Amino acid sequence: MCFASDDSVVVLSLVPNRAGTGFDLWVLLAVSWGEHGAVRRSMGWLRQAARDMGASRIVFTTIRKGWARVLGPEWQRDSNEYYLEV
Repeated sequence: MCFASDDSVVVLSLVPNRAGTGFDLWVLLAVSWGEHGAVRRSMGWLRQAARDMGASRIVFTTIRKGWARVLGPEWQRDSNEYYLEV
């Protein structure tokens, strides 16, 4: 599914988690061309969307290590995978 706003686009996919006990909401693509802080501005609706869809986590993968500074301490990291329990 794809969500768009005036300054960003996010593509998401609901997939079974590795344990097969629930679902993860994967962020496949996130692009912003507006002011800095798009991630923080989007977290409220993204968390609610994950809950509404029955996901237990929001997950994305990246090789860029700078995401740890942007996301904040509530996000966990496992190798190149970042996840947030919802």
